[in-house]
Amino acid sequence: MNSQQEIKHFNPMGLEHIPKNLLKLRQAITWVAGKTDPKTGKFDKFPKGKDGSGKAWPKPEQWVGNLNDAARRAQDRGHSGPGIVLPAKIDGLHLAALDWDGVDLNDTDRMDEIMRDWNALGQPYMETSPSGKGLRAFVLSTTPVKDASCGRPNGGKDELFCSSKARWMTVTGNEFKAGGVPEATEAVMEISARWNSKKLPVTTTVNVESVQPKMLKHLVVSGSFAWPEEKLKDGDGRESKMLQYAGHLRSQGKYSQSEIEQLCLKANIDHYTDLLEESVVLDRARRFMDKKSTSYMEPNDAWASLQELPPKYRAAPAMDPDILPSVLAQYVADCAKRMRIPAEMIATPLLVALGSAMGKKFCVQPRSKDPSWIEYPNLWGASILPPAMLKSPSLNAGMKFINELESNSQRSHAKAMAEWISEERIRKLQIKILEGKAKKALNSGDKAEARKLLDEVHEIKPPIRKRFVISDATPEARLEILCDNPNGILLLRDELDGHIAQLKKDGYENARAQELQFFDGHQDYTDDRIKRGSHIAEGPRMALYGNLQPAKVEKYLIDMHKGGSDDGYLQRLLQLAIQPTIPKEFDLEESKPDLAAEDQVRRLFQAINSILLGRCQITRRVVPTVLKFDPDAQIEFEEFLVSIENKLRSGVVSNAVLAAHFGKYRGTLPKLALLVALADNPSATSISLNSFRQAESLLQFFSQHARRIYNVVARYDLASAYELLDRIKNGQLHDGFNPRDDIQRREWPKLRSSGEIEAAIELLERHGYLKLIEEHTGGRPKRLVRIHPELIRQKGTEAAAPP
Repeated sequence: MNSQQEIKHFNPMGLEHIPKNLLKLRQAITWVAGKTDPKTGKFDKFPKGKDGSGKAWPKPEQWVGNLNDAARRAQDRGHSGPGIVLPAKIDGLHLAALDWDGVDLNDTDRMDEIMRDWNALGQPYMETSPSGKGLRAFVLSTTPVKDASCGRPNGGKDELFCSSKARWMTVTGNEFKAGGVPEATEAVMEISARWNSKKLPVTTTVNVESVQPKMLKHLVVSGSFAWPEEKLKDGDGRESKMLQYAGHLRSQGKYSQSEIEQLCLKANIDHYTDLLEESVVLDRARRFMDKKSTSYMEPNDAWASLQELPPKYRAAPAMDPDILPSVLAQYVADCAKRMRIPAEMIATPLLVALGSAMGKKFCVQPRSKDPSWIEYPNLWGASILPPAMLKSPSLNAGMKFINELESNSQRSHAKAMAEWISEERIRKLQIKILEGKAKKALNSGDKAEARKLLDEVHEIKPPIRKRFVISDATPEARLEILCDNPNGILLLRDELDGHIAQLKKDGYENARAQELQFFDGHQDYTDDRIKRGSHIAEGPRMALYGNLQPAKVEKYLIDMHKGGSDDGYLQRLLQLAIQPTIPKEFDLEESKPDLAAEDQVRRLFQAINSILLGRCQITRRVVPTVLKFDPDAQIEFEEFLVSIENKLRSGVVSNAVLAAHFGKYRGTLPKLALLVALADNPSATSISLNSFRQAESLLQFFSQHARRIYNVVARYDLASAYELLDRIKNGQLHDGFNPRDDIQRREWPKLRSSGEIEAAIELLERHGYLKLIEEHTGGRPKRLVRIHPELIRQKGTEAAAPP
């Protein structure tokens, strides 16, 4: 910073902790602190726009730029710190700011209340307020959230800002909890409704000692706990034991929630041979966090009301077409409006198709000084939806223009072949004449002339069909097509599951590995067969897109999570995967297609197709046009690269399957940036900062869908709980069932291992559906599970005699 003036209420060193998408938001202003109230320690805050008047700060022309710009301005002018103007959008989502007032770190009840909100919001970045008396957090929502406030007993109030005009929030850079700016639509809407109801948290005092004998009765025996002498391994009830330990710690009444979590993480290392994942440990440590809840204090023959399970799938936002390149946005918006479907169902296959049309004509060099790392705009993706949800029509709309290129090429090839056949007699005569001349040249000792003439004979070949799209081809046929089409092709399948199943059939053993190599388009591929000879494809490249059903994807992910094939195929396939939420209500949209928008996209594909594939004059190998990032875009890409590497290496993404997916973003982001730059200008020679940021917005959008898709393994306890609940509702389990005898031996999907079963029972017990009871028999305790009477009364679920 240029000036040495001190910023009174902002920590410049904290800039590195503020989430990048929040840091880049160009709606920042500065503010000045008023007099401090000696009783409360609080003070008034006065916003200042670019002109310093403090009157017009809500207007965009008065914003000073991003938080970096505002921090510099605050220092230069001696202001107290920067702030963000609301409402605001990040990557097409609405920014919501939450402010908890009257925070006392020693007040366990208050901190537990705030931390429950923080966990429900997806653990966002949280910082302390300028006075140090409050906490702030920022999250995103797919829809505008109603502003809210809730009075505190001490005279302060908790506040939420999102949708109303002329609001602003200070930013201090004093990190309280690390995190990003997650999408948390459902949680932030629930908080808004709760705070607007003016209902304060229940503060009834409970005697811990009187609660202890009833609290987690089946887990805490005589108020004591002891770890087994031998370390626990898989199958020893690891999750249940950790929950028991957390319950024991909580029953002491002397540990904070944070201390309980740390003790549980330490116990995982000290007492387990097969370590639990950190997310599982923290989940068990946070069970029954509200010690004032009465649901677990009731006797076993009393049942609390059923609580709804968390949704099986995380909410994922619908795409705002404005985050697409402008040449594509209007066409996508028009098709989505007429079909009444989310825009991503058309935009995603369109992006994959456009990247495939570019093929190997262009590449991006992500590191400015490292020419060994290049990426072609080759992408894989899938639309994940149940049947009858317009998968095929939306896929056709997205693939319309590359299919047109394929059809035009087919017609041109048919015409060329007709001419080839009609000139067959002339061609034979031409070959005979050339061979005669070559023979004379050889007899006269001129081998060079003879070779030249025979080479001319060799070059007389039937016309090769230029291919853009294939749908069903054997690995051998596909390789021949790629040999003839060095720019690459797109494999398009309406039902992609059939293709994935085909890769497991006899004779297709190498097809999966072949496709993995085709993803990058860097390595040559040689196929040697005794009868068919050799085929050598120069750096074959293949894009891939199709439709999948959610149940199939769940199965693939769960199998991989349990140690199945993890060669990266699925993570590549799901890079641009979407699992949209179709609106429940349909109303017919009677409007004509926007032919001008459609023709604009068509001209882009034709322009890309007209660009010739570059080749080296000496080796005749493909030489793509290389685009690099502009200096400002290069800086932001390197920040992204460092951030994702640190997250992956530090274990922030604890699930290995999900980490492998996010790891491939190293290449996906440059590919998207290249695609955006060329869509805006097919003659572009570099990638601008604007193109990079647009690509980053697209990647952020697809990452939210990825989290929804991978939730089946990130929250395997939830998937198992839904499976167990369905089995109960279908009458396949009776009241008083035994987990081992009645579930594990049947090997139901998602309920095969003891860990899955225990996790499902614990989650359903937590929401009131089940009660786990241990009967002491003099030996090993007998474990039985009671079913809530409301479930028993439902059709198909019979009640056995009480145990």
